[in-house]
Amino acid sequence: NKGCNVITQGERGDYFYVIGNGTVTFQVNGSTVGTGNVGDSFGELALLYSCPRAATVVAQSSPTTKLYRVGQKAFRSLLQKQTKRKEEEKITLLRSVDFLSEISSFDLKRLGQAMTLTYFEVDDMLVRKGDEGDAFYILHEGHVECTAISVGDTKFDNVPLKAGDYF
Repeated sequence: NKGCNVITQGERGDYFYVIGNGTVTFQVNGSTVGTGNVGDSFGELALLYSCPRAATVVAQSSPTTKLYRVGQKAFRSLLQKQTKRKEEEKITLLRSVDFLSEISSFDLKRLGQAMTLTYFEVDDMLVRKGDEGDAFYILHEGHVECTAISVGDTKFDNVPLKAGDYF
């Protein structure tokens, strides 16, 4: 109901919440620091780190705010499964790179743990010719085009790259 505390700052965390309908406010030490709307979520920090709630969350919609909640055990289990699946996807992607295919599973796992997923928008410049290389890219999805390719006086056509390609 409107005005009810969903969670209270300092209490032990037991659920993760997703807002199904309505609005909530987030309060820290009695001051409002933000709002949440349909599709927003909250409560994960206390579950992940077994720490007290960092804020009080108050339902604001009249007559009610609709929330979906997941208990700590189910939340952690889902998170572990998702993490394991993402690690397996990274290793599969790394194995698809020809010069990495013979690396040990242990080393592939370490590489996978070091990988980060980065998003780029259309027409973003990922690297610029002449800049020092500081990253190795494997396309997870989408496509890019390598342009201005030359060696000495020899110029080459643009090279399109797709998911699974690397540079």
